[in-house]
Amino acid sequence: MLTNLTTVKFSKCKGDKSDMEFLEYILGNAQVLKAVTIFALENLLVEEDPWFRAQVLKFPRASPHCEIRFLSWKLPPRQVVSSPNPLMWRCRRIKGDDYMEDDSNGPEPNNLIPDTYGD
Repeated sequence: MLTNLTTVKFSKCKGDKSDMEFLEYILGNAQVLKAVTIFALENLLVEEDPWFRAQVLKFPRASPHCEIRFLSWKLPPRQVVSSPNPLMWRCRRIKGDDYMEDDSNGPEPNNLIPDTYGD
């Protein structure tokens, strides 16, 4: 199963032990994985408490090309995308089912989460 897995959408993630074990297993074993989208509880994604995101991003990845998207199901659609290189962060605006990268040099639009966790 994991040899062909390219996309995972994980809904209603609570960040408990079983959720974390599942994410660690998928990230560590799916060798051709391209994207993991985690729809997490709103309180897991607040800027004041980056614990959940930091823990998930520490998990080893079998696929060097995997991006992890964190979305909240209670907030307006917005996300932070981590690239395979942890020093390269990108914010993307969501428009329908399409993702548009924000490459502007000006102030960030209100619907983006600031890039503050790259350290």
